[in-house]
Amino acid sequence: MGKVLHASKSGYFISCIQNGAGYWTLEKAMEVYWRVKTWELNMSATYLIDLPENPETITISPGANVLLTSVYGQEEELVCNNEFNATPSGSYGGLNIFFFGDAAKSGSLYSPAFNFFATFTKNFSEGDFILDVQTGNNGPDVRSYSVYGSTPIEFSYTIFDLYKEFFVLQDATFSLEPKEWWSYGGTYNTSTGARL
Repeated sequence: MGKVLHASKSGYFISCIQNGAGYWTLEKAMEVYWRVKTWELNMSATYLIDLPENPETITISPGANVLLTSVYGQEEELVCNNEFNATPSGSYGGLNIFFFGDAAKSGSLYSPAFNFFATFTKNFSEGDFILDVQTGNNGPDVRSYSVYGSTPIEFSYTIFDLYKEFFVLQDATFSLEPKEWWSYGGTYNTSTGARL
């Protein structure tokens, strides 16, 4: 892939490459940033809410086949930022935000600073609680998943609730895969990402 001519930046991404977490080869990281228009998200988290008098199990999920689609209408706009909106959104009382930030490198692996945040509101017998899922190991429950063939990426599951010490994460699933690709003037198949 060609470089982006951007003053004082790396040329591969829209920011300088810092030392940090790397998940893909440079070529694959550039593909992840520049060529995927829509991602498909499937995730769920099952908690045992171990209250002494009323234990219960709850599964939180935004539903199957949530699409995270670029907020931009043209490929050229990715030079400014790369952010995605979730559809459907709000049907599960939550919000998904997916974006790429400052580029990072670790050894021979790169990342366009992959960031994923999902916040869910769920009702249980004692009232509402909020679950926040995001990249990084900054929460009490951390799970690792491969995203589009990456090395394992850590995700933190954090409960915000008065009873959070009673929440025990039993199981969690997560997948994020390309669903639609940018065409770049008919260079790529928008369904498969293959070069035409």
